[in-house]
Amino acid sequence: MPFYLPILTWALALAGGAAALGAAVMKGMGLLSPPWAGRLYGLAYALMGLSVVLFIIRGFTG
Repeated sequence: MPFYLPILTWALALAGGAAALGAAVMKGMGLLSPPWAGRLYGLAYALMGLSVVLFIIRGFTG
């Protein structure tokens, strides 16, 4: 297992969480239109999903 995989897993999860939070806040303040907020939510969930996949891979490889 590469030494950076745990760091990458957490970094992707944090980036996804920050993107989701940013989309919610900016949409609520009227700074982001609903279509753009949806795209940012999609990016956030893709990053968090990738993080989960890497976490599972880490679990199986020990």
